[in-house]
Amino acid sequence: MNIKDVLKRPLCEIIDAIEARLSRPRLRIIKTLYVNFRCFPLRNAVKFPILIYGRFNILRLGRIRIEAPRIYHGMIRFGQFTNKTQCPTRIVNSGTIVFSGDCAVWGGVLLELGSGAELTIGEHSLLGENVRFMLRRKCVIGKYARIAFDSQFMDSDFHYMLNIEDGTVKNCTSFIEIGAYNWIGNRTTVKKGTVTPDYTIVAAPNAMLSKDYTKICSPFPILAGCPAKQIASGYRRVFNIQTERDLTESFKNDTGFITCDLSDNIDDFCNNHPKP
Repeated sequence: MNIKDVLKRPLCEIIDAIEARLSRPRLRIIKTLYVNFRCFPLRNAVKFPILIYGRFNILRLGRIRIEAPRIYHGMIRFGQFTNKTQCPTRIVNSGTIVFSGDCAVWGGVLLELGSGAELTIGEHSLLGENVRFMLRRKCVIGKYARIAFDSQFMDSDFHYMLNIEDGTVKNCTSFIEIGAYNWIGNRTTVKKGTVTPDYTIVAAPNAMLSKDYTKICSPFPILAGCPAKQIASGYRRVFNIQTERDLTESFKNDTGFITCDLSDNIDDFCNNHPKP
């Protein structure tokens, strides 16, 4: 490396930092004020538990509750990351949205709830860019869930169908329940009646879930396909940030795989928080 490259490198790093800061969505002060004081009692609203970033369209705010042991500043953040979307975050809520703890809702997310519908999002969960919820009944997202970009959740077919042979009409709506520590890959469609076990991984892209997988899957399953079925089991996503860093550093040597010591605590290896 010559002297020119040495001098250039710090300048490039400074420019990179400036670009990163300027590209981040700005905090929307007026909408942050409105959402907090519209949804929560004064003692909680003044803590500003919800922060709004970037483009944020309120078509109907509805009811938003936080059911957590502690309510604190910025525990729920809307629209802070928009790398994969040009759409605004949108709320069309005629029902109830319940946050069980801290949550990140990235840009372009659609939360559309019909009258009486309920969406419960577990603590430490993340909704990626362009994730869409179109609900008419109920959807529960378990804690530490990761929902990747462009996925969609629909607990209804939205229209009824008549069986002209026997005259029956089935209910077009049924609840959705996503287990704790689920990793839902991008462009997954989750339909009515879907129930997933804890620690489920849904392989991307274009999987379609539509049944109760707790009755047919082995522990720690991987689901894939349309319709989705189990293709493997016994795998866990690594949520532990320090473990991820250590693995990334190890793989810089172009190692095809690393064998870990399973005599160690697997929960500590995969998670940097208590087991649910």
